[in-house]
Amino acid sequence: MARGLQIPNAKARAQSINGAQFQFGLDEVKLSPDRFAELFCNRRTKRVHEWLDDELPIPPWVPALLAAMQSPEGRKRAIATAEHLVAAGASAERQS
Repeated sequence: MARGLQIPNAKARAQSINGAQFQFGLDEVKLSPDRFAELFCNRRTKRVHEWLDDELPIPPWVPALLAAMQSPEGRKRAIATAEHLVAAGASAERQS
């Protein structure tokens, strides 16, 4: 039987990770830092490298996204959605 969605306590802090853990997560989902930046960070590769070098804190959505991408289906959906949004943004920029 599937487990129901559990909403964490509102006072609970989001999981934080450091640069080494971020790199490990990228390796686990087979994404380079530059590809991650292209798909999920509006091509801000400098920002992603700042996270990897522990120069800036990694936002809580990053470990959540990496966790969702652990399954092949989750990875496929996340990348397809990001590629669609990137393409839609590029299309909108050309029309402006």
